[in-house]
Amino acid sequence: MEWNYNDVESNVQDTIDNIKGYINKLAQVQLEPSMSEDEFKQLLKIQNEYYTLSSKLGCYVSLRLSANVNDHEARSYQSQLDTLSVEASEKIMHISHWFKGLPTQFDVLDDDNAKRLFAVNPQLTYMYTYAREQAKYTLPLESEQIMHAKDVNGTDALTELYDVLCNGFEYTVELPEGPKTFKTQQEVVTLVHSPDKLVRKAAYQALFKPYKKHQKELFIVYNAIVRDWAYERRKRGYKSSMAVRNVANHLPDKVIDTLLTTCREHVHIFQRYFKVKGKLLGENLTRYDIYAPLGEQTQISYEDGVKQVENVFGKFSETFRDYAMTIVNGHLDAFPREGKRSGAFCMSVTPEITPYVLSNYNGTHRDVLTLAHELGHGVHDMYASGQPIEVMHAPLPLCETASTFGEMLMFQHFMKTLPEHERKQLLIQKLGEAYATIIRQTYFVVFEQQAHNMLEKGATVEELSDTYYALLKEQFGDMHIPEEFRYEWAYIPHIYHTPFYCYAYNFGDLLSLALYGAYETDPEFMTKLETILKAGGSREPIQLLKECGFDITKKTFWENSFKVIEGLIDELESL
Repeated sequence: MEWNYNDVESNVQDTIDNIKGYINKLAQVQLEPSMSEDEFKQLLKIQNEYYTLSSKLGCYVSLRLSANVNDHEARSYQSQLDTLSVEASEKIMHISHWFKGLPTQFDVLDDDNAKRLFAVNPQLTYMYTYAREQAKYTLPLESEQIMHAKDVNGTDALTELYDVLCNGFEYTVELPEGPKTFKTQQEVVTLVHSPDKLVRKAAYQALFKPYKKHQKELFIVYNAIVRDWAYERRKRGYKSSMAVRNVANHLPDKVIDTLLTTCREHVHIFQRYFKVKGKLLGENLTRYDIYAPLGEQTQISYEDGVKQVENVFGKFSETFRDYAMTIVNGHLDAFPREGKRSGAFCMSVTPEITPYVLSNYNGTHRDVLTLAHELGHGVHDMYASGQPIEVMHAPLPLCETASTFGEMLMFQHFMKTLPEHERKQLLIQKLGEAYATIIRQTYFVVFEQQAHNMLEKGATVEELSDTYYALLKEQFGDMHIPEEFRYEWAYIPHIYHTPFYCYAYNFGDLLSLALYGAYETDPEFMTKLETILKAGGSREPIQLLKECGFDITKKTFWENSFKVIEGLIDELESL
């Protein structure tokens, strides 16, 4: 089961030529504060066509590279797109500056005329208004163009180098029957969920061995990315490196500070869970064992896994089911193979095109939950397909809304239908995933905060590894943490690709627990959920959630979600 590229594939050179045509059209637009609403509509129309064509081509190239990191033709296309991106910034970046009320070669767009023109398309009003509010972080036009070229030719190349290096790793696992070499990371990650303690230990040791071996190279890449991030945020006037991500996510620092603080204050809940799990397994857990299953796991065929997701989504909502199955039919790359990117993701292209999902299905309950999660992302994108391409994506934390909710639906289905011994297994797995999504992601962000501060002051790779190891000890309390986990930080791609991204996961998971609680008690839940999903990025997140009954500015909101997790631990103890 691999992707059908028909919806995005095209003659690349012809498409690049067409994109250049739109760039030239936009470059010739005369921007005047007094321009008519019809003239402004025409500008928005050309922009929309430019974004649509660019997104289709960019996604096509990205999908091919995800399917095969060694696709040299696609890598050549990516190089052409990078060049085109720099050309676009030089010719049309002044338009976004003008929208923000900043100086360009044209008269500055004043507030009254901005309000008049932005009202032409109410779906875009919030986006443009927010951009004006955050214009203080925007540099003069020429400086922005230089920054963009620097990112394309510098930090983007560094993250590409990271991907190529890590995707080239091979992993030799010392299995009880003898050593076995794996060429995909996903196959090794599956082994850390093995019921055999020796296999889990060997898998982790093999997983982190190349990261330890190449720690200096990976540190050089990470150090350069962090220092570049710091340089740019100082130039722009952000008060911290973290604030750059918060502004991009349309969330104030205080909300994310509250989220992270609340998560760290509740780490003891998961330490309790690990002790309960240790009793069930009859041993003291080490870090090798936190994802250990309780006995052998039932294998689920791909066809059966898809069918179960279809049935569960269908019982909740026919729309959820239909959207998800549309993705499955041609827009899902399901199985691991050499050269394919590890993990899972959902990529939306344009409002008119069905999203693409990547998974690495190996037949476990965990893989079915992952499938439900990524298809949930796609469902979200399809709900938001009524929005223009500029705002079809929700801000990052809200991007996890439908995905984590869909996963929760699947989990509850398993808990109601599996025999007791498998419910125990699944509950252990779910709580392990909750740790991974909430606490582990929290500490990735906390590590990033500390690492960014340290690297600005000239920290070494060993000091960075020491800091990561100390945070692991805070997470796990008195649990033994083997030495190789010191190098785990280099294994986390998000800290390279999208600094401070990871709080989107704990935000989304805790929000989904609140959503699921409302689903079970609120007769208007479906209307509220669809309101959130259909909005995409066209609404202010805090206000949108507040209208639906969720006040994320309150610490009690996040604390209530942890009560749900404590209830799951109580259920595990009762089983």
